[in-house]
Amino acid sequence: PNIVRKSSFKRMLSQLDECIGFINEHKDFKDYEIYNLRFKQCLVRALTLIRNYVVNNLKTIRDDLTTKISVTKINSVTQDALIYTRFGSDSEFLYDVVADLVNRADNNDELEGLLSDCFNFYFGIRTRLIQPKIWEHLKLSVDDKKTLVQFSQGNISFFTKIFRDEFELFHK
Repeated sequence: PNIVRKSSFKRMLSQLDECIGFINEHKDFKDYEIYNLRFKQCLVRALTLIRNYVVNNLKTIRDDLTTKISVTKINSVTQDALIYTRFGSDSEFLYDVVADLVNRADNNDELEGLLSDCFNFYFGIRTRLIQPKIWEHLKLSVDDKKTLVQFSQGNISFFTKIFRDEFELFHK
């Protein structure tokens, strides 16, 4: 499963890019269509390995965090540390692997689909992790006897922080 992190895998991806570039420059070759199709199939298979690697690692991180959050009753500061800091540090190594997929996904529907799978899975995990925190905040906000202005300001501040934190985490 860790083959996508090896330098030999990255070299193979570069060679596939070179082969595809070469065959596209020499469309007059006898078996151009066959070679073009085979090289693209190899590239899709390699990038599917990357997608599977990313999704499996995100599942592992999600399961670990979900277990830690559900097993112990933790305060909001510890929960923030787990949800943001721990998730960010655990998923940081995925950046290089996903970059290979991002760089090749332009103008290719099949490769964009693989990248979209990674993004959808990531955002699904993030939604499930922060949703309880959001509902708890909203429940506490409604229970407080605040004016509409105070209620609105508190929620704007809370959601601005959530969006900022999620934005920074995504860019990690």
